[in-house]
Amino acid sequence: YEKISVTQAKIDTQLPKYQELIEGLEISAGSPKYLPQARSNMQVLAKAQADLSDHLTRLVVEVASLKRLQPSTAGQLKLLKSLLRSKYEFYQENMFNFRDLKRRLGDMTPTEVLDEIQAIVDHQAINSAYISTKQLGLEALLLADKHKFGPKIAQVLASVEGVVEEELQLSIKQNKEDWEQHQLQVQEFVKRCLKGSSHRFVRPSRRLTKAHGTKYVSQFLSERCEIVVTQIYLQLCAKCVDKKFKKSKEALQSAQLQLLENQNQGATTVGTESTIG
Repeated sequence: YEKISVTQAKIDTQLPKYQELIEGLEISAGSPKYLPQARSNMQVLAKAQADLSDHLTRLVVEVASLKRLQPSTAGQLKLLKSLLRSKYEFYQENMFNFRDLKRRLGDMTPTEVLDEIQAIVDHQAINSAYISTKQLGLEALLLADKHKFGPKIAQVLASVEGVVEEELQLSIKQNKEDWEQHQLQVQEFVKRCLKGSSHRFVRPSRRLTKAHGTKYVSQFLSERCEIVVTQIYLQLCAKCVDKKFKKSKEALQSAQLQLLENQNQGATTVGTESTIG
């Protein structure tokens, strides 16, 4: 529930900022002296749009994860239903406002500028998907090595990473950026994320790890990876049109199914407590 509250707070902060950007946006088409400012505006706007889209998608995934809870009393069930209803209402209201703002942006902005904004969003989206997939795969590998179970999940994620990397490379090339330099930056970023626990995708409960050992950790890893892969896939779909990064989307969907199948094969539940971020 705490994660959902944090995501809601980010939406409450980001949506007004996005609205301010759109209302304050002035693009002088065909006027060379305004071009640098317009490009700067486009980058800021694209980031705000992508961030807001990510927060809304994350909210859907986090709220959906509440359905995994198993209330033991009628009162708990009633409370859960009420909570789900209020969160979906929050999502629907904010998604409506987000779409309305994007429509307003489309109405007042030349097509070529909209295309450039979308190109920036696309590039950020595939880069984010790559970084997240790479980090998740490394976390899976580290946990498998530490707790002495098979690297099957890490192998599934490595396969996805390879596909996403190919499409990111094409995007890097189109943007005339240096791929090797970009790789170094990604590696350094992921290394920092893995140093502490606060930025990790998968943080098993210490109590349950101590009580149930490898069985709990491998099960929790599989469940958490399926949730994160679903989030990465939905975020990519939300920000980019269907035909864009099709191979990456298909690879993420395939991984999601493999992770669900992996959960079904080892279906005994040993606990649900965690400190995931």
